[in-house]
Amino acid sequence: MSDKASLQRGAFLFCLSHTGNLTIAADFAGATRAMMMAQMAADEGFAKDVQGALLEAGERVFHQALLRGLKGVAVPRFYQGEIVGYVHSPSDSLLRYALERLARETAKLDKVADEGAEEGVDEGQAELRQKIKDRLASWVVDSAKGGDMPKDIAEDE
Repeated sequence: MSDKASLQRGAFLFCLSHTGNLTIAADFAGATRAMMMAQMAADEGFAKDVQGALLEAGERVFHQALLRGLKGVAVPRFYQGEIVGYVHSPSDSLLRYALERLARETAKLDKVADEGAEEGVDEGQAELRQKIKDRLASWVVDSAKGGDMPKDIAEDE
């Protein structure tokens, strides 16, 4: 693979992990969506990287929904044309979305764990599932306490 193709893939994956949109990410990388889809079909490793970037984008959306559901968004208040303060309005619908997703993800992990117990899944996989469940739960607790996005998926400022 040429350096240009490697850089293009890197730019695509970076943008995809932030936007979750294949078309926007392809445009950012200077390619078309069809070109990126063809590369995914030809290279299984790249396809797995794309899936990872999409999962990361999903985590970002989930965490932002959770934060906005709990903390709300700062809405400016004006008096005589001047900003005099901000009001934070939590969103019940975003919080409901985040908690429903958390419940679905936890249920999926429980189902896989139950199936794995029947098939003899090794301890490493069971431990990994438990870490994922603990991480999801910690996001809820940290967000309720006013915490920020986890460092490993935080936006580069």
